[in-house]
Amino acid sequence: MAPVNGNDPNGGRQRGVTIIDIARAAGISKTTVSRVLNGEAGVAPATRTHVTEVAARLGYRANTAARSLRTRSSALVGFLVPHLNEVFSQQAERLSLELRHHGVDLVISTSDWDPVAEVEIVERMASRGVDALVLSLTSDRNPDVARLLKTIDPALVLLDREVRGIAADTVLTDQSGGVEGAVAHLVELGHERIGLISMTDVNRPGREVPAAWRRAGERAGLDFGPELNVALPRFDAASGASATGRLLAADVTAVIACVPEAAIAGVLFDLRDRGVSIPGDLSLVGYHEPVLASAKEPRIAAITRDYGEMGVIAGRLAITRLANRDQRPRIETVGTGFVPASSTAPPRRS
Repeated sequence: MAPVNGNDPNGGRQRGVTIIDIARAAGISKTTVSRVLNGEAGVAPATRTHVTEVAARLGYRANTAARSLRTRSSALVGFLVPHLNEVFSQQAERLSLELRHHGVDLVISTSDWDPVAEVEIVERMASRGVDALVLSLTSDRNPDVARLLKTIDPALVLLDREVRGIAADTVLTDQSGGVEGAVAHLVELGHERIGLISMTDVNRPGREVPAAWRRAGERAGLDFGPELNVALPRFDAASGASATGRLLAADVTAVIACVPEAAIAGVLFDLRDRGVSIPGDLSLVGYHEPVLASAKEPRIAAITRDYGEMGVIAGRLAITRLANRDQRPRIETVGTGFVPASSTAPPRRS
């Protein structure tokens, strides 16, 4: 059978995937396929999911202009992030590509880590008719956000966030592998005073990372007291430098910095200004070392995760949710790992 999408070997354009193609591949009627693709009611959830998956596999491209007239769909998904750093840029790029496969475009807004601004942005995006919202909130404990999300129409996907009272499709990060791997590595080198720079507990990473750090310490027989954890409300260089000073005053021999790169840069600048060498005087583990930073010496050991994959999953959840608003909320999890490098060494003995 001739392929149904893309370019043919003779240089001509092949026809797009049709409802008939999807019906044949799914083994159901074209009427049912049409109802699923147009978001109509009266289709069993399992059938709706099956059709959506088959359509995605075949590379179906919706006629969004015609569909918008029929369904009042905007074919737009809003993406709210705190800041367009490398992490969120990777997520946005892969999310956009995933949505594009289904004829849906991405609209991005940033809050600059401002919980009040997030409420206003979500409200504006919803009022302008986006079909779905993918949210990476600065604070998932903001009651104003929770109240708003209960009242708006767009489908919701939460990106590593848990909002009380909101049942939504969610992409989570399992921090255990990376954080516990980093602590185990440092303990094996002989470190006992291992400091942590983290987010505050107003969002899920700010709760999960310290919990994983404490578990790893307990497993090693170490008591990680509160003086060893500095939680940052903002993620600029000044905040990173301030955290460094507090941890050095607590006599740490190693630091795990699970914060965005701007704050980690502040850590590095402060250590340089103090004349503290890495790893001679202090071992350092970062969070998702950027590609360019990996070219310098010492290369920073890092807790890693596949940020792009999180965007792909969020896109898939959004598309299938739009096809079936009645299915139960789904949770998918992306793991973390630890990559050792030359920024760690045994502690210097006095």
